Amino acid sequence: MALYALLARASEFCNARMGDLVPLRRPSGVHWWWQVRGKHRTEADAPDEVPIPPALIEALSRYRSHLGLSPLPEPGEPTPMVLSLYPKRDGWAAVNRSKLWRLIKQVFTATTEAIEADDPDGAAHFTRRLAALASPYRHHASH
Repeated sequence: MALYALLARASEFCNARMGDLVPLRRPSGVHWWWQVRGKHRTEADAPDEVPIPPALIEALSRYRSHLGLSPLPEPGEPTPMVLSLYPKRDGWAAVNRSKLWRLIKQVFTATTEAIEADDPDGAAHFTRRLAALASPYRHHASH
């Protein structure tokens, strides 16, 4: 959900920390933003600010509670946004790119198989749409 909602590159996602999620208080309520330094950015560059949908904040709160953390991130919190599958063994390390790729591949393979069982044309359409997804779309979402 987070990869899709944030239009994140794998490297950005694996390097993300909870403290990169920033609440902005507005008269209409609290809006969350992901501050990320994208491809070819340095610490001297201003981060991109990507809006976070409320549904993702709700899912993140459940994930954090499951891990024994407070429901919402704290400013500057160094906890990885997504922990390895074995946080106690790996010392709360972030998920690595190869594991993330395997998980994504498993999800999309299972989804394609489920669609194909009922709608082979729909599965082909899903596969084409999946191939068209790319991180440049984030540029448009954050402006």
